[in-house]
Amino acid sequence: MRRGSPFQRRLGALFPVEAVLAVTKGQTGSRTDARYAHPWFGPLDETAWHALAAFHLRLHRRQIERILEGLLAGRS
Repeated sequence: MRRGSPFQRRLGALFPVEAVLAVTKGQTGSRTDARYAHPWFGPLDETAWHALAAFHLRLHRRQIERILEGLLAGRS
């Protein structure tokens, strides 16, 4: 059975955070010694940036879902 509303499924297709996390889970190490500065966390390697991006997208996805739930609840 499909989970979530049709809109939630479409939203999940746009922001496949879980898929990104599944692909990167268990991967360690970096292919380069390059580091790029993050304003709060300091220098991060490619693995850390990738993990941070997935977390960041998931955070915004949850925010969007909550906003939409509130908007849809107001229609009832």
